[in-house]
Amino acid sequence: MSGPPRVARATRDARPDLHWRVLIVFAGTVLVWLFLYHGALLGRDYDRPTHVARAILTTLLVVPLVVAARRLLDRRPWSGLGLPSLRAGWRRLLLGMACWLVPAGLGFALCLGVGWVEISVRTCTADALRVAALLVVLVFLYEALPEELVFRGYLHRNLATRLPAWQAVVGQAALFTLFGSTGTAWSGGPSTRTTVPRRPGCRAGCAAGA
Repeated sequence: MSGPPRVARATRDARPDLHWRVLIVFAGTVLVWLFLYHGALLGRDYDRPTHVARAILTTLLVVPLVVAARRLLDRRPWSGLGLPSLRAGWRRLLLGMACWLVPAGLGFALCLGVGWVEISVRTCTADALRVAALLVVLVFLYEALPEELVFRGYLHRNLATRLPAWQAVVGQAALFTLFGSTGTAWSGGPSTRTTVPRRPGCRAGCAAGA
């Protein structure tokens, strides 16, 4: 009677060590971003259709990566990641957005004030608002959802199974910093100029330049 449970327990525990699981998912995430940003499929030139394609493909590649890692490497249920439901998580989402918006707004104002960045808007207000709304969706698909799922979801949860809480937080933060440094090194540094091109249908009087 004791044979089958022992076999089942051995099967559940026959999974890669923690450092291998973390390394595989981290390396896979880096490769996805490098492929989409530097690969020959989409090229490195920026335009709106390419940005949309990168955002959609990032989510379509990263989400299955985490699902597969949870099923094949961790061999644990998805619920073990501790991700809240939409009903329980929307308040946390709004709080997180507010916590980001205040320091981001102050930092952005500082950069504009000292001349570290330059923004040129040459379009109608309506077009600028449409572009801003589109960028919110693209940032969610290209950065927010996949990065949170990988780093604050999968990697943090796995590190927390072996490490104290503060070490798990520091560990995932270090991995996220390394991830960001890798992307910046390959891209040659962030751009400091953002331009919204003027559409032919806009009147010259509604164009603004900075």
